[in-house]
Amino acid sequence: MCLQGVIMKEFERKLKNYIMKEAIFEPGDRILIAVSGGADSVALLRAMYTISAEPECQYDIEVFHVEHGIRGEESVEDARFVENLCVDLDIRCKTIGIDAVSYARENGLSLEESARILRYACMQRFACENKQKLVVAHHGIDNIETMIFQLSRGSGLRGFAGMAPVKKMHHFVDDGEVCSVTVCRPLLFATRAEIISYLSEIEQEYRTDSTNSDVAYDRNRIRHQILPVLQEINPEAYHHIMKSMEMLRPILKQHFEEMDEILNLVMDEDKDLICAKVLALNQEVRQEIMHEWVRYHSTHAKDLGQKHIEALVDLLSKEVGKSISIPGARVVRSYHTLKYVDGTQIQMKEDGIIQWKFDSAITFPEMLPGQSELIDVGTYEMKVMLYSVNELETSEIQELTYTKCFDYDKIQDNIQIRNRMTGDRIAVLKHGSKKLKDYFIDAKIPRELRDGAIVLADEQRILWVVGDRMAEDYKVDKHTKYILKIEFGGIQKDA
Repeated sequence: MCLQGVIMKEFERKLKNYIMKEAIFEPGDRILIAVSGGADSVALLRAMYTISAEPECQYDIEVFHVEHGIRGEESVEDARFVENLCVDLDIRCKTIGIDAVSYARENGLSLEESARILRYACMQRFACENKQKLVVAHHGIDNIETMIFQLSRGSGLRGFAGMAPVKKMHHFVDDGEVCSVTVCRPLLFATRAEIISYLSEIEQEYRTDSTNSDVAYDRNRIRHQILPVLQEINPEAYHHIMKSMEMLRPILKQHFEEMDEILNLVMDEDKDLICAKVLALNQEVRQEIMHEWVRYHSTHAKDLGQKHIEALVDLLSKEVGKSISIPGARVVRSYHTLKYVDGTQIQMKEDGIIQWKFDSAITFPEMLPGQSELIDVGTYEMKVMLYSVNELETSEIQELTYTKCFDYDKIQDNIQIRNRMTGDRIAVLKHGSKKLKDYFIDAKIPRELRDGAIVLADEQRILWVVGDRMAEDYKVDKHTKYILKIEFGGIQKDA
């Protein structure tokens, strides 16, 4: 890889200056560049290829490409394009395939989220094994999108910071040991327009992902429907927002160092939150501490919304034994503390009935085959997925306490999630039903659990008492064409 005498382009000079200013790389670093074949990652590769020949850089570059198995021949062509580009540049290239579709179906995730999780897991593993820094092509406009997305969910002050140019991430290897991976984003200084202009200047082709224009994805809606309005208001809006985020970063860094100090003072030796100490803080600090405490325990902190934070603060004053569900975990009020319980460790009480009092019923959204939805049910979450019968193996039609599969065609009205009502009936046999009140009595469901029990209802026909009985007349049989799979709260226990 010899490029002596090559004159650097303006974009390449800006990239090199940003790398030096942010101390992203050290001379001779081994770097693994994630290249999809799209404009951003191809521009990053081409610019890094030129910069790596500079005497003060001399980076050892390798490319990593993931074929997600989503877009058929288009996806295969992306991989072929990246491999050919690396041959032309004489750069090592590692290509792997993943099955994002199956992972999404098995875990009730969107394809976008499934692909992201698997992609990062593979890249981090490879970077760990080869002692490389992982380099991704997020640019300045991506960072603005991230900030808007996070703030819209109620992310707290961290939402203002967006993505950092350098971040340490932990990857767990098979033997349970933790490998620390440095994730680098050297394009955060650039706009999408600057990237496209650079590619045009060097006459470099790139691939276009057809899903990037699909506004069914939240980030694409921000990109195509919100950001253009900001630029209409002020053509320099992107640069002003990027500059503001850059100015905020050191200020927020200092703030969160102070939050870390406070967090250490309000946790006990088991890293549980001491309720009295947190309640003694002012309200704003309390909420920030909740964010940082969850972040200490889990990578799911980015999925916290304002409703989760407010529920956690409320839990500080609740009686012993109360608990709430948050993304990836459950938090339990103990005698003096809040305990963080990872989702894989959760065990529900023997009666299985979960309590939530509804002010009004929640109505299911309209569903199409292949669609999945995440529905907030109080402080719990419900994953809903609709499949055609040939998309699910028999083994996947599970009957667990908090996972049920229903024959979708047998549902006559919009499903409602609510508490019991007068006149509700449930089929306990294939032919015939009984009043829900009588079922609760016969099943010896404690009286104090009946009014707060969560039920799924088709008019006044009960499909499921969550954590207990599902109706016989909605079960999957040999005539079923479409299966509605529902997972409650991500909590599963064999029935």
